[in-house]
Amino acid sequence: MSGVGESRFAFYQPDVVFFRHSIERGLAGFFRRTKLLELADKKILEVGCGWGNWLLLFLSWGARAENLCGIDLLPERVETARQRLPKSEIVLGRAEKLPWTVESFDLVFQFTLFSSIVSPPSRQEAAQEIWRVLKPGGHFVSFDYFISHPANPNTVGIGKRELVQLFPDASFHFRRLGVFPPLARRLAPLSVSLVHLFEKTRILSGHCLAWSIKK
Repeated sequence: MSGVGESRFAFYQPDVVFFRHSIERGLAGFFRRTKLLELADKKILEVGCGWGNWLLLFLSWGARAENLCGIDLLPERVETARQRLPKSEIVLGRAEKLPWTVESFDLVFQFTLFSSIVSPPSRQEAAQEIWRVLKPGGHFVSFDYFISHPANPNTVGIGKRELVQLFPDASFHFRRLGVFPPLARRLAPLSVSLVHLFEKTRILSGHCLAWSIKK
């Protein structure tokens, strides 16, 4: 989930800058391919919104604050997101039980939510809730680790096969992004160009951007 705070993940760290730009490029490609170019009239939800960083990005891309919604499990993150997005609806709650009605949103997205839910039944419940609140013709966007981190038992990789299993009615398009974080942290301070080169090979990519339109 998105965040600010610890120096290792601070906005000014070279690998964090690279990571953010990589996601933005991936999202820009998604918007071009789907021709979802006007966000002002779209109702948008982030599940696992953290401090609201990505909602703010969508705001800068033309979304209206009153059309933005977010939900997160941690009170301190929700409070910060509410302060940063006072006109948006930011809710304290769980992804497994979203408080919105059926077919409420034109766009629902999650950034590293599923990889932080280690319980398979809970992941399935969250996926069902996301699909429930998405309108027919609406877009679902997922950005997540597809490789489990061996040093972090609280992070579970979500590969293409599992994402398809979580959303059996979706028809996903996939794109690998970024460089595996431990490697990016080592390389980015030395040469961001080198990290970009590794990203182009896709071999050492640690994340996957996926999107689908609900039929």
